[in-house]
This record gives sequence, C-alpha cells and structure tokens, in this order.
Amino acid sequence: DPFKTIGHALEMLFNNNLNINTIYLKEGIYSPSTNGEVFPLVWSNYVNLIGAGEELSVLDAENSANILKFNYVDEAQINGITIMNGLTDDYGGGIYCQHSSPTLENLTIHNNTAGSGGGIYCGGDSNLSLKNVTINNNVALSIVYSRGGGVKCVSANISLENTTISNNSAEEGGGCFIYHA
Repeated sequence: DPFKTIGHALEMLFNNNLNINTIYLKEGIYSPSTNGEVFPLVWSNYVNLIGAGEELSVLDAENSANILKFNYVDEAQINGITIMNGLTDDYGGGIYCQHSSPTLENLTIHNNTAGSGGGIYCGGDSNLSLKNVTINNNVALSIVYSRGGGVKCVSANISLENTTISNNSAEEGGGCFIYHA
C-alpha cells in the first residue's frame, strides 16, 4: 500500500549499500495542503525518488521551507519531478546539497527563493550531477549578499548535461554563482 507522504516513506525504509530503496511517486502534487507533506525532506543515503514525470509529480513546499536536503548522501537519484515554491532565508530554496553526490535527472526546479542559491545550493566537496534539468524563475534574495539565483556552487563540483538555466535573479550570478575556495 502507498504511504501518504514521502517523509513517512523515508522513515520506514532500511537503507544500506546492499539494500537500495526507491520511492515511486504517482501523479499529483505533494504539498502541505494536498497530502500533509512536511518540508524539507531530509534525504537518506541509498534512496532514490522517481516521479511519474516532470509535469506529473510535483513537490510544492508552498513557500513553507526548502524542499530537499542532502547532507552526507553519496548514493541517491532524483528523477522525473518538479520542485517548486521552496523558501528559506538560508541556502537552497529548492535543493540544499552539502558533502553529497546525488544525481538529478529529468527535473524542473522553479519558483524557489533562498538567501543564496535560490534553486540549488551545492557546497562542501559535493559532486552534483544534473542531466535534463530546467532551472528557472528562482531568486536569491538576501540583505547581505544574494548569490546564485538559479545555482550557487561553493567548493564543490557540478556536472551539467542538457541543463537549461534561465530567468533566475540575484545580486551576483543570477543564473549561476560558482566559487571554488
């Protein structure tokens, strides 16, 4: 039987490198008002998230929090979803990635807002891979330094394949702000 929320599914999984799990999403909007989803979703190692398609499976935080957090996650694939309306004063309105190496494929990341890295923040020796990803209409908005409206990447590696970054805004690096210390 399906779980009501992605967060509950994450809690129920036993993960290790011998037991890789995949959460499959049906068509629909996963948000606080539709199914009680609580954001951010703090991701686990060895768990994949596969949606029904970018236009069909939507993670909508309704401007309540950032959406996906990867911290020390080496093995994870996110595929076939839209990530939208994430909001944080800190880093990564849509996706926060620190010391992690997720693979993001067939995604739309849009209408997210953060102090830095409106769509995606990637730092701390992460290795982020993006394939067939659209990053648009995200905003970095901070009273100090707003950097990376679409993507902010600091001391990390990012691989882009067939990725479109457009109509994002920030004080510095509206589309991308990449800095390697």
